[in-house]
Amino acid sequence: MFKQTTDITFVEYGDVISTLDEKVFNHKNKYNLTLKCKSTENLFMCNNDLYLKMKKGVILILVSKDSTFKNIQSYIMNGRIKLNKGIFYNFIAISNECELNLYGDNPFDNFFLLDKAYTYSEIIPTIKLDKIYTKFYQEKSTNYLFKGEKHYFWELTFVDRGILYTNIDGIDYTLNQGDLIFYTPNQYHNQYTKNEKSCSYLTVTFNMNFSDINLLSNRVFSSNKDIYFIINNLIKELTNESLYSSEFSLCYLKLLILKVLTIDFENTIIKPVNNVQQNFDNKLLEKVLKFIDNNIYRPIDNHQLCTEFNISNSKLHLLFKSNMNSTAKTYINNLKLKKSKDLIKESNHTIGEISEILGFNSVHYFSKKFKKTYGFSPREYLKSVNKNS
Repeated sequence: MFKQTTDITFVEYGDVISTLDEKVFNHKNKYNLTLKCKSTENLFMCNNDLYLKMKKGVILILVSKDSTFKNIQSYIMNGRIKLNKGIFYNFIAISNECELNLYGDNPFDNFFLLDKAYTYSEIIPTIKLDKIYTKFYQEKSTNYLFKGEKHYFWELTFVDRGILYTNIDGIDYTLNQGDLIFYTPNQYHNQYTKNEKSCSYLTVTFNMNFSDINLLSNRVFSSNKDIYFIINNLIKELTNESLYSSEFSLCYLKLLILKVLTIDFENTIIKPVNNVQQNFDNKLLEKVLKFIDNNIYRPIDNHQLCTEFNISNSKLHLLFKSNMNSTAKTYINNLKLKKSKDLIKESNHTIGEISEILGFNSVHYFSKKFKKTYGFSPREYLKSVNKNS
């Protein structure tokens, strides 16, 4: 983070002043500087007090009290500054147009080379993602086969439910629930399911300029809670037609890619002591989610979860709200509804039997929740599955 010349540490080198005394204008030489360079290989030294006045842009001033230049400090300039006699200094342009005035006697006479150039590192994107071409949420029954294709753009597949198999340039990959994979430009790939599991998955194709393709290619990534959160928001914005939803979609897609790229790095970091509670919560959440998934065909409520894991209801609420942006009850209901779609596609059970299997109070309540969530009734969904199979 940058410091400004208003920072208290700048007093070692000079002062920020509200006005310049008229004597400075009348008795000091004035120099107009236009800055363009983002780096410098030298510093100057003040023979006498030097006065600086910002005119335009964002300027970084480098200062040092040490002639060996082992401790160069940098500050963003604010307004008017008096630089003390004997201070080593120079300027770097941060914005495109930078101008300032110097008032002093021969401010550039004493010239000192640095061992290596001091360069301002601009914050610029290394990933340029500017277009989403297509977006599909697909539900495929067992024994589905997409024969394959290749194209010039990127493609992301995220498995929301079931198991999806894919072959990329002759190599087989298996994507379980929560896994995602990237198909890079011109990679030939197919997708298919087998007879034991259907699959629901998100597919997004997009244009991206990214030089380190190998970091994303030929690898299955498993989601953590952060990735789940991003994907849920991505799906929400992709299906939204509100103002700026397209911009949000691009932002969430790029955030997802960045998060995936940092998975390996984050896993190698030794977490500081003050993250002990978060680590505990992460492990607890994983256990709770696994318990819910393993018992989804039984009635599950907050009381049962609190008893099973010896936590309070408020702790359970905070755990889900902070990490899943949901309540435990909503999460369980949504998971049951997703399971119900699998059962409708994969089995010969009636709608009433499926409602009973998943522990809903009545088939009427199940149908009402299903339609509210998906926009169509279980029976309408069954007809569409039979029609497309």
